Amino acid sequence: MKILTLFFISLFIFSCSPQTNETYKKSIIDYRKENNKFYLSDDSPLLEEDKKNFVGLNYFSIKQEYALWATYQIFEKPDTIIMPTTTERNILMINEGEVTFTLKDTLCTLQIYYDVNRFLENKTKDYFLPLGDGTSGIESYGGGRYLEVDSLNSEGNKMWLDFNKLYNPYCAYNHKFSCPIPPKENLLKVHISAGERKFH
Repeated sequence: MKILTLFFISLFIFSCSPQTNETYKKSIIDYRKENNKFYLSDDSPLLEEDKKNFVGLNYFSIKQEYALWATYQIFEKPDTIIMPTTTERNILMINEGEVTFTLKDTLCTLQIYYDVNRFLENKTKDYFLPLGDGTSGIESYGGGRYLEVDSLNSEGNKMWLDFNKLYNPYCAYNHKFSCPIPPKENLLKVHISAGERKFH
């Protein structure tokens, strides 16, 4: 959903390489700097009054343990679902599989989706992971957050998740936007204290 695709892909490649903690932190800091630039651009979802005083998004502190490989399992028969949004618009999605990982000693499972229309247009699966967690509505946006995951390992059974790149939907900044609502299967009790926090 964000515009800086090439920059984010390069950061993904960088983040999957062996790194020290400081090197990893620098990669996320650079990612956030570019993200803040986007929010001051003409394509920003920010309201004009918010742009005037904008100095940067609110983030949780960077912790490398929130970047991990998750086990990815493709369903034998992936479902086509209608994902509701914050408006009357619905989005046709393929529920292709699920990721499983351990975070804070808690086994977590999340469903993975991709947009049918985008796939028909470019033949690329832009994997999409909408979720809610224990911080939702308290420290982070109440409507949940998103994570874009577009890379699997060579065997196709592992997916790289970097929760330090969790981001708010645009409707967290502007109610005019139509944003997918995380399904109940993707509502976790564990606190994912990573990525973007509440804006206000």
